[in-house]
Amino acid sequence: MDKKSLSFTGWLLTTLLVLVLGYQIVAGLARGPAIPGAWPPYQWGLLVLLLAFFFSIAVTGSVNPVAIGAGDDGKLSLSKTQTLFWTYIVLFSFSTIYAQDVQWCAHPGSVCPPPSSSSPAPAPTPTPPASPAPANVASTAAIGTNPLIPIDFPGSVLLLLGFSVTSLVAAAGITRSQLASGTLRKNTLAKDKDPDLSPKWLVMTDDGRVDLTRFQVVLWTLVAAGAFLSDTQLLLAAGGFVRGLPDVGSALVLLMGLGQAAYVGGKLVVAPRPQIYRIAPSHAAAGGSCTASGAGFGAPNPPDSCLLFDGAVVPAANIVSWTDTAIAFTVPTAPPAGGAWPATPTQVQVSVATGPVVSDPVPFTVP
Repeated sequence: MDKKSLSFTGWLLTTLLVLVLGYQIVAGLARGPAIPGAWPPYQWGLLVLLLAFFFSIAVTGSVNPVAIGAGDDGKLSLSKTQTLFWTYIVLFSFSTIYAQDVQWCAHPGSVCPPPSSSSPAPAPTPTPPASPAPANVASTAAIGTNPLIPIDFPGSVLLLLGFSVTSLVAAAGITRSQLASGTLRKNTLAKDKDPDLSPKWLVMTDDGRVDLTRFQVVLWTLVAAGAFLSDTQLLLAAGGFVRGLPDVGSALVLLMGLGQAAYVGGKLVVAPRPQIYRIAPSHAAAGGSCTASGAGFGAPNPPDSCLLFDGAVVPAANIVSWTDTAIAFTVPTAPPAGGAWPATPTQVQVSVATGPVVSDPVPFTVP
């Protein structure tokens, strides 16, 4: 099934599930104490996750739940995937706890606790005893005084979500700045190509090396998520009204923050750039032999290490030899970017890429 068909299917499933959930809620309201229906809280949490999954299919045209976390190069982005991961985790926990609280408040004889407030509550005024109200009336009064079930978000959860979003914005800004300045090179995924959603890119750099800071971020994210879900289960197992989401803990928040800082800081560190000193001869016709002399070219490792004409990769067949200080090549019969060489002399910018790092361009003329 192609992307358009998957996207259409995703929108269809999203709409159907929204209608099912809406019907169940309306039907529960009509039944009174059964709000929001006979479904257990965990089922509501899983259905909300399923709704998010269907929406992801509709947006990305992929059945991979983390496809929305892919970058422009089609590889999984650590900052995007982590933000998406925590969104799923908190969404499930919030939906499950919210469903339990609504069912608790709607149960005959139960009363919702009032929303938490920083101001002290006024002293109660003695009132004469009143006759007990019917179950349905008591339930309705409880819900009427708490139209939105109060669920508190601990500061640690807000910090975790904030760390993820901040690192996403910072990493994207640093990458775009380096791409614009020419110090970084990334291949944009073609529309007809499928993204590489392998989890390995969460801990590996663009040149295929395992990065310790990335590994640390992934490790502590999994630990914090496991603790968060475990605490959610304990809160629900205790029964009754759950005031808010579980607290992750300051220690884990600190470790997550340090990992995020190291990851973003690593984005600012760029490997030494190769340098082209000269190209001899400085002009040649198509098929002519030339040599680019310089430093830091490294070992030949296509497609990560390559010679560029105006930012386009020179075919490997035109590379005669490659050393750390010299690259011998023949001028391609046509511009690597496509088309044909003009009849008049044309100047191109020649540069060398070693992994994601690109040298400063050097002018070269094709007669």
